[in-house]
Amino acid sequence: MLNQNTLSRHIVVFDPMPFHGGSKVATQSILSLCDEPNMTVSVITAHPKGWENTGLQGHIPVNILSIPFASVVSKLKGRAFYLLLAYRLFWCLIYLAWLPKVSLLVGSTQPGSDMPLYFLKRWFGYPVLQFIHGPVGNSRSVAWCLKNADKIYYLDSAVESILIALNLSPQPSQHSDFAATAATKPLTLEDINASRFINGLSVAQWPRLRNQSRARVFWAASLLKWKNLDLLTEALSRQTQPISGDVCYIRPSKMVALQDQCVAPQNTPRITWHQQPNNLDEIRMNSSIFVSTSVNEPFGLSILEAMAAGLCPVIPHDGAYWDNQLTDGVNCIKYTANDASSLASKLQFIAQHHLARENISIAALEYAQHYQADNVYRDILTSIMSLSKPAMLHEASNE
Repeated sequence: MLNQNTLSRHIVVFDPMPFHGGSKVATQSILSLCDEPNMTVSVITAHPKGWENTGLQGHIPVNILSIPFASVVSKLKGRAFYLLLAYRLFWCLIYLAWLPKVSLLVGSTQPGSDMPLYFLKRWFGYPVLQFIHGPVGNSRSVAWCLKNADKIYYLDSAVESILIALNLSPQPSQHSDFAATAATKPLTLEDINASRFINGLSVAQWPRLRNQSRARVFWAASLLKWKNLDLLTEALSRQTQPISGDVCYIRPSKMVALQDQCVAPQNTPRITWHQQPNNLDEIRMNSSIFVSTSVNEPFGLSILEAMAAGLCPVIPHDGAYWDNQLTDGVNCIKYTANDASSLASKLQFIAQHHLARENISIAALEYAQHYQADNVYRDILTSIMSLSKPAMLHEASNE
């Protein structure tokens, strides 16, 4: 007879990002679907606030463990980055010393940042499930992680960088099967335990449907330069008939230099500015047009959230995920990437043509239904359950 303690699962999530982002939202969505009664989750995180009020705590037991001074040490670059990894590993060891026995380690960002987990796997034998939400680093250490993960789930935007990392020339001292294979033929995704995935929204994360029929713009992202807020404000300044709207922004941590940030708020007519509002869903609900100005987003979770809320998505024609999935004039409006004149023209059109805006909004809402978390994350949940299966249960199933 196996007792309850023997059958318990303890998953440790490593989240080294000192800011809120899509990787956190996706990981929280996946964990919210875990309905195993004897499962607990511990999150070792550089951003504890990003794990508060997520709804997970009422679903499964969650311990939130902070990495001290994360924003300060995250400034380390170059060779000093390995000092950062050592610092993160130190805190993982401290927390794991008093946490319950670990069943599974989950890397929530990408192997370069989650590298401490691979040392824990090497030393203690813990299985590692790795998510990759964007391009990985071009280094042998990243390749080592990729080759040692028990299971990898990657977004399409990461494929090219994964293949480059995998096929870096191995060190002469390496005598593994991977090194032998790499010497004869290029490694592919089939040579590692990797599967493609797409992001989705759980029932708890699904936004409320908009109640705004008038043209009102909604933008939500951080002030990082590549999020391109200035493109929106320039496009809005070119409107002959000003468009009302809301800009919701997250100010980056102090580790980001001011020259790498956009300025907010700005003096833009009829635009209301909100710094990290608690009522983001309500603000979005009172809008009708979502504008994405980020170029080459690895996925673009905010676009999916806007579609699910019934907004008309206006996105750049940049070859990124949603550009390849959506059809201009059917379930989105596309403008030339990084072109304020093109964006201004598209906004003017969609603001003045109510029927076209409504038809596109409805089509986008229908398309968003394909991204329900319980469907898109089904294979990931199976892997989590399999990899975190308690040792005694493994033995019992093999008898």
